Amino acid sequence: MITEHLQYLAKVVNGKTIYDFGCGNLERTTKILEATKPSKVVAVDQRKPAHIPKSIEFVEMDMSKTTPTTIGDIAFVSWPINRLVFSGGPAWEQVLQPYKEIIYIGNNTGGTCCGSPEFWNAVSNREVLEVLPDIKETLIHYGSKPREESQVPAEEFYGIDSWKPEARIYQFTTDKFLTPRENN
Repeated sequence: MITEHLQYLAKVVNGKTIYDFGCGNLERTTKILEATKPSKVVAVDQRKPAHIPKSIEFVEMDMSKTTPTTIGDIAFVSWPINRLVFSGGPAWEQVLQPYKEIIYIGNNTGGTCCGSPEFWNAVSNREVLEVLPDIKETLIHYGSKPREESQVPAEEFYGIDSWKPEARIYQFTTDKFLTPRENN
């Protein structure tokens, strides 16, 4: 994670409960915990990491088969997997809907594809609180209010478009949002 993202997270995460979906080896979870002061961090993944710090609660769960039963303030989704859309299990909408805020980190430029259409549909109706683009990965912070139609983050558009057969490879841009003309 880049410094700008960690600095932003320090402003918005403090005092809140974070669920890190798809936490993997806890590398990002630990960085968030070190840079912020959340009230609680719950890391969720289908495989238990070798070492779990005492300050992190770990839940071993395959999200393609079951939906979390407890809810926090923020759902953190870093480089979301595409598997949920094909699994027949709970959809991203079911997983993310109860959360007041969602923080996404990933990259859909330069030939990478991050997050399924189902993931992007689950967040595309939410207000966008912040977009921090970076060539390595972009952070998008979603709130719970409905979105203004003109608020389409470039990263989100590229994520949806990357699944179309005629999709093109997008180059990184520092633009946070696309103009309405670019959305067509």
